[in-house]
Amino acid sequence: MKNIVRSGLILSCLYFLWVSPSHSQEPQPPEICIKAYNETNLEKRESLFLECVEQSDLPGFKSLAYINLGSIAMRQNKDTKAIQYYDAAEAVVGGSVASDPSFHAYRSSAYVHVGRNADAIRDATQVFNLIQNGDIKNPQELRALLELILIPLQKGQDQTNFQKSLELFISLKDDDFYDYLNKASVLTELGRYEESLSLNAHAMALEPEHPAVLNNQCYILANLNRAVEALRFCEKARQISPDSGAILHSYAFALAKAGDCEKSEKILLKAQDAEPVVLLYKQPIECTTRD
Repeated sequence: MKNIVRSGLILSCLYFLWVSPSHSQEPQPPEICIKAYNETNLEKRESLFLECVEQSDLPGFKSLAYINLGSIAMRQNKDTKAIQYYDAAEAVVGGSVASDPSFHAYRSSAYVHVGRNADAIRDATQVFNLIQNGDIKNPQELRALLELILIPLQKGQDQTNFQKSLELFISLKDDDFYDYLNKASVLTELGRYEESLSLNAHAMALEPEHPAVLNNQCYILANLNRAVEALRFCEKARQISPDSGAILHSYAFALAKAGDCEKSEKILLKAQDAEPVVLLYKQPIECTTRD
């Protein structure tokens, strides 16, 4: 049930490598890479960075393109693609890569959803330390980072970082649809269903047809043993986004809770096909057929 949506485009980039070098002998990135970085449309930016990968001879520029492609995939809630790109970013340079806090937060979230918890915690802790040190000044950036690192931090043995981050996250004032939606999504993943239901109600009042808010409502209600009520929200969300792994999984879960085990298994297989590396989607959903 992974379900984070943003209005803005917070993408990673080692900015100093994209700036024109002051010394002419230093390598210049291909023009297509600069064009990709300056593009604001998500789909066009993805296409341009794919071209950047093909045209970049230097591993550093190619790695940066893969980092950005991974972050774009995370914006699209496509963990499988994101992990492939993030791993490619390291493979092309033959070692670990580092970038801005957004990159490490995105990668942390991707890692945790495919079961690479140690890697996820490492990246999340790095971001948490920057937050604790007061290095994150922009409130919107702070919120976006916390949305991504809370689940990974919860997996750590030392819960201090998680508790501090959770308290800070809950204290943030919610102003718009995305604030309500994403806070509801994160708290749902943390199992805080009553709180998330209230937040999602605010999001639904603002954008009742958005597939992410419909998906939230379905999954939350199913977890509150209101599966029959939940199903219509998943069905509507699926009509809008039929190939979303998150929506398919929520639908399978709600069907199982409602006792429709055969259909639940079929829909779960579709979720696995959509996102084959996401750990949650690989796990069977307990179901008891109701007469």
